[in-house]
Order: sequence, then structure tokens, then C-alpha cells
Amino acid sequence: MALKSATRNYWSRGVALVTSIVSAVITYFLLTRIDLVVHVELYNFGLHFSAEWADSYRTYVLLIYVCLVLTIVLSSSSLFFSFTAKETQKEYQKPPKTKEEAVHEVEQRVSPQSITREELKALGSDDNMQTCPKCNKGFSRPIVMLDFSDGKPKLVNSCPYCNHVLD
Repeated sequence: MALKSATRNYWSRGVALVTSIVSAVITYFLLTRIDLVVHVELYNFGLHFSAEWADSYRTYVLLIYVCLVLTIVLSSSSLFFSFTAKETQKEYQKPPKTKEEAVHEVEQRVSPQSITREELKALGSDDNMQTCPKCNKGFSRPIVMLDFSDGKPKLVNSCPYCNHVLD
């Protein structure tokens, strides 16, 4: 569950994208150092140029450069668009129109352990409030679930917080 919430977090996505960009840049730098060793240092130790090894070496180096540039471009664009998408989501949020929509929005945003029946009534919800006998939490709509305890499945109403089957 923590991994799922971490991947939805804009900050953790940004860290992952920046890390991939930095590692690609470091890899690019180290590859240029290896290329320098092949083209300068090894000739001092008796390396003789041959098209057999030079062609495959150039091909592999070019493919590595293409992959690095592709990684940097995709990560940078993803990072840019994640920050702009975060701002546009804030701009286009509309306020709820009715009391039921306001209660539903609060129920969606607030964790189940922190909302009480009194808080929902303070928001102006209607009189069809129910209270769970097990956890004493207030809610306006129970969850409809399938109960397989008797062998045959049947629909039952359950508490949205603790999944206790209601009468």
C-alpha cells in the first residue's frame, strides 16, 4: 500500500525522474571517458586500428548515446508535464453544488478513522445517517457487498469503515 501511495505522490515521481536524468548524464560522461581511453590511451599501448573492431565499437557507442539521449528527453518531458499537470488540476477543480456532493467529497478525502457522525451532521447532511454498531462511525450510505458465509452469495449492507455486516 505504501508503494502505491508513493507512486501517486508528485514529489516521489519528481525524485525518480531527476534521478534517472542525473544517472543518464553521469553515464554519458563516463562513456566519453571510456571513448577517450579507446581512442587515445590504447594506441600508446600498441593498439592497431582495424575496421573489424572499430565498426562494431562505433555502432555500440552510438546506440548507447541514443538510449541515453532518449532517456534524458523522456524523463525531462515527463517531469515538466507532471509539474504543469499538477497546476492545471488545481485550476479546474469546481466547488461541489449540493450538500450531498459536499458530504461525498469530504468522505472521499478524509480517512475513515478521522470522521465522525457529528462532523457529518455539522456539514449539513440529511437525516438518513446511520451508525455502525461495531465501530460507532457515522455514514450516509452503506457499502453493498456479497456475503458468501451461507454458501449462497447474497447482497448485504456493510459499514464502509470496518466492513461489519449491518442488519
